[in-house]
Amino acid sequence: MRGFYGGMSSHQLVLVDGIPQNKGKDKLVDWDLISLENIESIEVVRGPASALYGDNAMSGVINIITKKPAGKPEAKVFASYGNFNTQEYKTSVSGAYKKLGVLLGASQKITDGFRKHCNYDRTHIDGRLDYNINDDQKVQFLLDYYKKKRGALPWALSEVQIAQDRRQARPGTENDKSDETKSDISITHAWDISNNAKTEETFYYKYDNADSFYTGPNLTQNSQKEQLEDEDAYGFMLKGSMNQEIMGLGHEFTVGVDLVRDNFDYKEYAAPYRQRGALQSDYGIKKDKIGPYLQDE
Repeated sequence: MRGFYGGMSSHQLVLVDGIPQNKGKDKLVDWDLISLENIESIEVVRGPASALYGDNAMSGVINIITKKPAGKPEAKVFASYGNFNTQEYKTSVSGAYKKLGVLLGASQKITDGFRKHCNYDRTHIDGRLDYNINDDQKVQFLLDYYKKKRGALPWALSEVQIAQDRRQARPGTENDKSDETKSDISITHAWDISNNAKTEETFYYKYDNADSFYTGPNLTQNSQKEQLEDEDAYGFMLKGSMNQEIMGLGHEFTVGVDLVRDNFDYKEYAAPYRQRGALQSDYGIKKDKIGPYLQDE
């Protein structure tokens, strides 16, 4: 979007049901921790949108909208098996009763990977509750939980290595591994005050923890490291909008404020023989944001 490389761009804001997914450390997004089977639709705003969405939206906004509870109760089960011991399992139940809608799902993907030592295991649990207080007000509760384990990063191979065995991982990485846990919780209250005015308040909490052993390119004991990352973020978003005709022109006024507190801690240890050694890097990022906005379109 606007010349920024999407896979690693820190200038685009990614939302899931309006909740920011960019990390506090580098503003990047772990796309692997966004569940494809839970997506209903995707909205894309191209171009600068920081006036409404804050500092990450320099090149645009991607808002991923998850599925809503089904009207009639339903249950789904899916399983598959493929090459390299690749297994995938999914199950979900969904339905609505009077004013309450419920959606619960769980999935797991396991594979040994095309490259050796690149095994992968991801578990995802999600839940959604929609409650209609009355014809004008509703409350939505969302929960996402991910746990991911993977082996070594495969890295590139030389032509000689490919000729020997194109499935091999980089030598010396057979014991590399990474564990990551991520949780998102949010609650939203929406109120249609009138045909021309509405408000929405959202509170969310995000937690991300990762622990990995990593071998650098020189394949020595000094290049083996343990990396620890820990992030938790709290946010509150308040937004109101009103449609009004002024001098024959339709206006949509939007006003609101975003409050965010984000704490990120990073530690890196030398890890010869996969044992925690001397502390080599230790820093934290603390970010408090107050973002009021006003727009007339």
